[in-house]
Amino acid sequence: MDVMHIAEQTASALVGWRLVRLRAFLDGPLAIVATGNTLALATLWARLHETTGRPAWSLTPADFRQRPLPTGTRVLLLSATGRHHDILGAARHAARPGTRIHAVVHDGSAPLCDLVRAGGGDVTVLPPPPPPADLADPWVGIPMLVLAGTVYGLGPVEQVFVPAVHPDPPTTRPGFVLALGAGLASPAAQAFATRCRESGFCMAAAGDRRNVTHGDLMPIDPSVTWLVHFALPDDAPRLAAYDQHLPVMATTRLVCDATGVTGAISLFLKGSALFRAAVERFDCRPTTTTLPDWIKALYRLAEEQP
Repeated sequence: MDVMHIAEQTASALVGWRLVRLRAFLDGPLAIVATGNTLALATLWARLHETTGRPAWSLTPADFRQRPLPTGTRVLLLSATGRHHDILGAARHAARPGTRIHAVVHDGSAPLCDLVRAGGGDVTVLPPPPPPADLADPWVGIPMLVLAGTVYGLGPVEQVFVPAVHPDPPTTRPGFVLALGAGLASPAAQAFATRCRESGFCMAAAGDRRNVTHGDLMPIDPSVTWLVHFALPDDAPRLAAYDQHLPVMATTRLVCDATGVTGAISLFLKGSALFRAAVERFDCRPTTTTLPDWIKALYRLAEEQP
C-alpha cells in the first residue's frame, strides 16, 4: 500500500459530521499531547492551529501532567495505538471537570477511547495504516497528516500526497544529522531528526538555523555531519547566505513550492521520502527486537499507577 492509497483511504473516511464535530472542539486554545514519533505530528498540529489565531501547545504526556495551562484549554490526544501507558496517564490527568478532550486513534477498541468517552470526550478513529515494516517506516503518520490538513484547509489529497521528489542522501553514512527548520517547516525537521534517532540510523537533533549558532554547533564534527534544511518558499532565499559560511559537510535542502498548510505537510512528506532513501542506501532497518533490554525496560516503565 503506497502513500497515495493511504491518503485517499483516510480522506474518504472523513465524512462531514466527523469533521464538523472535530472543528467545533478545536474552537479555542489547544494542547496537543503525543509521544514518540507522533510528537512531531503534534507540533505540526499546533503550528497549523496557530494559523487560525488561536494559541496551541505541543506537549509530551509528562510535560502535560506537570504544566499548568490556561483555563478553557482543550486537550487533543494523538496516539496510533491508543494503548501506551503514557498517553493513558495523560487522558486520566485531562479528565477534570470543565476540560474538553478529544482523541485521535487508529483503533476504536483501544483503552484510550474508553477513557476519553468516560470523561465526556469524543474520539476520531482513523483507518489503520499498513503495519510498519521496521522502525524506519516513514508512512505510519499519513492518516493523521491527512486529518490535520483537512481540518485546517488542505486541498485535495491527490494534489498533495504525490510521490515526493527529494535530493539523494549522502554517499557516506553520517554519524550525526542536524535538521533545521523554523515556523511551519519546524515540524518536518523535528520528524526527520526523530526518525533518525528512533530507527537507530544515527544521532540527530532538530532546531532552526539561527538558534543553533548560539553554541549548538560547537560539538559538531563537520566530517560526519549531515545538515538537512527544511524551508518554505519565503525562507529558501536565505539558505545560500547561511551555507556559504559552513565548513565542508554533507548538506541537503528540502524546499517546497507551496506555502501554508500544504507547504508544511509537503515538507513532512519530502522528509519521509528522503529518510527512507537514506535507510535503504545504508541498509539500516532495525526492529523493536534489536533494542537493548534496558531501553525496553524504560519504555515499559509507568510513572503513574492505573
